[in-house]
Amino acid sequence: MALGSIVDYLDLQGQDSSYAARKQLAQKNGIQNYRGTAQQNTQLLGILRSGAGNGSSQTSGPSGAGTVGAAPGAPAAVAAGSVQTVSGGPGVTSSSGSASGSTTQQRTYQRSDRVNQLYDRAQAAANDMPGDYSPSQWVQNYRDKLQAIEDDRPDPFESQYADYISSVLDDILNEKEFSYTGEDLMNDDLYKMYSDQYKRNARLAMEDTMGNAMAATGGYGSSYAQAVGQQMYDSQMAGLNDIAMELADRAYDRYLNDRANRYNQMGTLVDLDSIDYDRYRDTVGDWQLDRNYYAGRYDAEYAKDYGEYRDSVTDAENERNYWLNFYDAERDNDFGEYQQGVSENQWSQEFAHQQAMDQAELAIAQAAEARAQAEWERAMAQAASGGGSSGGSSRKSSSKKSSSSKKTSSSKKTDSTEKGRQYVMAYSPDTTLRPMELTLADRLGIDYTKEEEEDAWNEWMAEKIINAGKSGGSR
Repeated sequence: MALGSIVDYLDLQGQDSSYAARKQLAQKNGIQNYRGTAQQNTQLLGILRSGAGNGSSQTSGPSGAGTVGAAPGAPAAVAAGSVQTVSGGPGVTSSSGSASGSTTQQRTYQRSDRVNQLYDRAQAAANDMPGDYSPSQWVQNYRDKLQAIEDDRPDPFESQYADYISSVLDDILNEKEFSYTGEDLMNDDLYKMYSDQYKRNARLAMEDTMGNAMAATGGYGSSYAQAVGQQMYDSQMAGLNDIAMELADRAYDRYLNDRANRYNQMGTLVDLDSIDYDRYRDTVGDWQLDRNYYAGRYDAEYAKDYGEYRDSVTDAENERNYWLNFYDAERDNDFGEYQQGVSENQWSQEFAHQQAMDQAELAIAQAAEARAQAEWERAMAQAASGGGSSGGSSRKSSSKKSSSSKKTSSSKKTDSTEKGRQYVMAYSPDTTLRPMELTLADRLGIDYTKEEEEDAWNEWMAEKIINAGKSGGSR
């Protein structure tokens, strides 16, 4: 993870970087509905780094102050110290304990100007990431046009000839069979006209015939004249029967013509309805062509526009990742140099401290040896000036002291001598070495009262004098 992320930022401060902790931190800083998106993380990181955030400590960046733990990968000597309190800009130091018990001043890690520049560049690249996709004006125009065409969809087809077709079809389906009875003949207007005409012609023919017959007989009416007249009348009326048959045939022809007319009418209505439907289908087809055209244009423009958006996102991500990786590499190198400097500085301090301790121990040992030598020379001088009797007294005194020491047990004598030896190693008359002596005394674990220290010193010195006297006697 890049060191410029919110998780790395919180880890660097020793804070909880879990999702729940970040969500609570986001709410404290006015970021609502935190879901851990890159934009929200970047916003939260910017707030915290600006110093305006609530609920977090600030790191010791290029400016500002804060309390942080040891940096990741820091040497043990730095990490083992107490929490570093950074109170200012570059060059601020913090205290840390060393293994030898001394206190050293260690410089906290401060990013170099180069690293800070790369961080700012990576942060700027992260802030410049494109937001959510927003369609261009062209995409919106094609979408609006397509929506308008969808709203203008033709209504379902409604035939204006449906009722006429249904009526004619009903007449055809419910048509009666042909029938021409005598009653139909008598009610036939044409037959009535022919009947009247035949009757009139028959009557005239009958009258002419009867007139001719009467003229032939001298103008007198006779049965012959009536018979001949009736015969003429019947002859004329016989033609009316032939007309009746002709009228029946004409009625049947009219029946057939009426049927044909209905079928023709049905065909005409169906043709008109088909023409009307074809026009409707043309309208629907034109509508579909417009819809498909604008749908295709919308899809193409959307794909082009969204593709350009995704390209910009990819370019921005590549730009951001480039600078983050550059920043990581430069910071690792910068922090590595810092670690090396810390290690070298710690080693120098430890080496200098050890040298000071060695010199102090040597000075203490030399002072103790000089003091012991002086005491021994003084005792030897006193023994020499006192003569044999003094020597005898000394030996007698020493013998008494030795006898007394034996009464207190050899183990106690050994303990006292060892205490004296430790006391001499811990203290010297040179007061300028007192601070180092005290440090050495603490390390030796000496915890005597003043009386115990003096007794231990006297017993040790007495032992030294006795041993020196024995050595002198032997010589």
